[in-house]
Amino acid sequence: MHTEKELIAKLKSDNEKLQTNKKILTERIRKLRDFKKKQKVTVVNKKADMVNHPPHYQGDGIECIDAIRAALGKEGFVAYCRGNAIKYTWREKSDSAEDRNKAIWYLNRANKEDSGVNND
Repeated sequence: MHTEKELIAKLKSDNEKLQTNKKILTERIRKLRDFKKKQKVTVVNKKADMVNHPPHYQGDGIECIDAIRAALGKEGFVAYCRGNAIKYTWREKSDSAEDRNKAIWYLNRANKEDSGVNND
């Protein structure tokens, strides 16, 4: 059994460890917040190409469109591109150059596939 003095010493030691861990965690949180702020600045300053290379369709160095092409084959992919061109034309907002550009992009990609031209 522990004496009162030993228990008080143990509590002080545990409290010191907690305070040290708190300082370490606080510093790590500060660094993480600083990192996130820098990331936001980078993203804000670098405008994403939402037509040719939308960032939400990229992963592990492979763009989604390339994976779709590989899965569907030439004929299926051309049909997919034409369908997307219809979709973007259909949903086009009155002032949406982005939707029009996406429709054009898909039609151009379908034409490149049909003509056998290598894509970028």
